[in-house]
Amino acid sequence: MDPDQIEQVLINLTKNAIEASEESGATVIIHWEFLDEQFNLYIDDCGEGLASSENLFTPFFTTKPSGSGIGLTLSRQIIEGHNGSLGLKNHPDHPGCRATVSLPI
Repeated sequence: MDPDQIEQVLINLTKNAIEASEESGATVIIHWEFLDEQFNLYIDDCGEGLASSENLFTPFFTTKPSGSGIGLTLSRQIIEGHNGSLGLKNHPDHPGCRATVSLPI
């Protein structure tokens, strides 16, 4: 595992969650679990959630005025390069979004 690449993923996802939660002043929640032979990391924000997930991982697509549109795409490539997966969807229990990183142990 490349620690620098994984650190970059964590920075990207955490920064996105903080920016999404800024308007409401809500807390970002990060938690994890080990399930069988898999490590799952969850980053929950309390923002507005995703209006559409259609272009989330499209290079250079962004909804942020100063965004570059490469953070999620790069993060997904890094995680998939480590035989894992990265998902992003609206949180099932409260407003906001959940980023899920799953990596094999």
